[in-house]
Amino acid sequence: MCAARIDSGVTRIEDVIGDRGKELVVSSFGKGGPSHIPPAVFNATLGTRFKVVTGYEGGAAQRLAVKNKEVQGFCTTFQTITSIAADMFEGPGACCKVLIVAGSEVEDHPFLKGVPAAEKLAEKLGRSKDDLAMLRATHAVNRINLPMAVAPGVPKDRVQALRRAYDKAFVDSELRKAAEKMKMDLSPKSGEEVSRIVQELLNTSKPVLARLKEVIQ
Repeated sequence: MCAARIDSGVTRIEDVIGDRGKELVVSSFGKGGPSHIPPAVFNATLGTRFKVVTGYEGGAAQRLAVKNKEVQGFCTTFQTITSIAADMFEGPGACCKVLIVAGSEVEDHPFLKGVPAAEKLAEKLGRSKDDLAMLRATHAVNRINLPMAVAPGVPKDRVQALRRAYDKAFVDSELRKAAEKMKMDLSPKSGEEVSRIVQELLNTSKPVLARLKEVIQ
């Protein structure tokens, strides 16, 4: 997701799209991560005008640059803003508004009211199938964040046993209370769903992957 300061003159993602769109300067802690890939890919697929300034030493410095008005916005994971940066979006110190989220769906959350999903916006703007494929490939890492895997060749019955054990663990009331206390999102995907997402990613065409590599380097 990407967000902008409320005093940046940008109130919605459409304000930074196209030749007449406003350039929005965003902070980043380096290429290849959640602070750089989203704005770079949105520029390539949606025609946004994010200007990415790299060199900040980690997420804390990236967000501090926004608070200090060195830049006008930033991109990160939604879990980051709900767990450790919520004060930037609510309360007396609120300074930012979410502009766009990756993927095809938007969570039901106060920070995301009226915020578009990138894939749906691409369809609305009439972007190409390759643009959509690039957006989906980019979002795959968010859909399978922190996966657990076993080595190839593990018997199927053992794989199923491990999957069901994880399913059972994630509905444990004590675990969910601990996650809520830490403001951590606890909405895991099943092993079967993760496998499907990985297969979708592996099926991404070589031209799209080549273009994506060029965009994020």
